Amino acid sequence: TLLLADGRLAEGWDAYAARLDPNLSSSPVFEISAPRAGEGSISGKHVLLVSEQGLGDEISFYGAVPDLLRELTDQGRLTIAADRRLLPMVERSFAGVQAVAHKTTQSHLRRRRALAEPAPSAFDLWLPSGDLMVRYRRALPDFERPPAYLKVDARRLAAWSDWLAALPPGPKIGLTWRSGKSGEGRALSYAPLAAYRHLAGRGQTQFISLQYGATPDEIEQMQAVLGAPLLVPPDLDLFEDLEGLAALCLALDLVIGIANATVQLAGAVGAPLWVITPPKPWPAFGTDRYPFHPQARAFSAVKAGDWDEVLSRVGAALAQFRPERSRS
Repeated sequence: TLLLADGRLAEGWDAYAARLDPNLSSSPVFEISAPRAGEGSISGKHVLLVSEQGLGDEISFYGAVPDLLRELTDQGRLTIAADRRLLPMVERSFAGVQAVAHKTTQSHLRRRRALAEPAPSAFDLWLPSGDLMVRYRRALPDFERPPAYLKVDARRLAAWSDWLAALPPGPKIGLTWRSGKSGEGRALSYAPLAAYRHLAGRGQTQFISLQYGATPDEIEQMQAVLGAPLLVPPDLDLFEDLEGLAALCLALDLVIGIANATVQLAGAVGAPLWVITPPKPWPAFGTDRYPFHPQARAFSAVKAGDWDEVLSRVGAALAQFRPERSRS
């Protein structure tokens, strides 16, 4: 992680192999009945790509699937073991790819990942999704790709665009401010609600909550901090309905948030995106950008814990923000 944060991508991704070392107590076990792909060619093979870690990493790593498909060539086949909520989007986004659900269980103090159902056919090789970085993202120019690699449902996009168009005039800004998990120091990576007061007083801006798991009290607190309504999208389960969430993100004029799964999804579908991070986050790879999503603008804290400083910069930028896209 330190190597990646320093921009030493080739060394960092090679060292990243340690995440699956069985001597690491936190490493998962993959129960896949096929040999794991090595460094050699996989051209023409039937490969099972198994998503790993959390939803945010899973979505981020999918940006390299087009590179994998090129290496497989037309003679190869790709099946992706994905989060069940992403299955339609994965098949829509990558032509000829079959998506199957994975499942995670806990046994003998280890996380175990396997297919949720028996495999539809045999595989020549399997590949953990983090290995896509090792193969195809060894230098910063490797991240210079078109921003939208996941495709939303066109009908859902049209429906959310209509809903937003019916709101009062002004930029429609989606907000997500925390992760759904607070362990492993995650709470240090996002600002307290009070720091979002720097976004207040932005005229006709319409704020939309994209925060999964937000309680009514939390929404009320954020509204008080913003000094403006924070609209909750109607009939949308922000945790379960990733198809709807992805379409809403793309329909918005801007998504602002910390680097959680929602922000990764917004970046993956090509939504305009501002990412708020602690100092020198490893996914910045030593830059002042967020290379996983080339369209993203990064706002990184200068000093750990000084969220007022970084949110004041976000607020100043928001005061100058003008939507780049026509709602039509």
